[in-house]
Amino acid sequence: MLSGESENILRRFLIAVGDGERAIEAARQRLCLIEGYVPSLAFEAIGKGSPFVGTHEIMAYLKNSGKEDPNEEDVLRLV
Repeated sequence: MLSGESENILRRFLIAVGDGERAIEAARQRLCLIEGYVPSLAFEAIGKGSPFVGTHEIMAYLKNSGKEDPNEEDVLRLV
């Protein structure tokens, strides 16, 4: 059994995880609303064969694709 303090810490942690997950999902949905955006094709174009993709590559891809100006915070959450 957990102490009251441990329960509060765990509760705050789980709430923070849930809030983060909601923010990530909202960012994914906004990104997928961009006309012509296909995640798998975008990953291939962004990664250029590399198994690793970061925020800079995604931001550059979106800017070079003529898509709306990407929000760095949303892209960071996506990654």
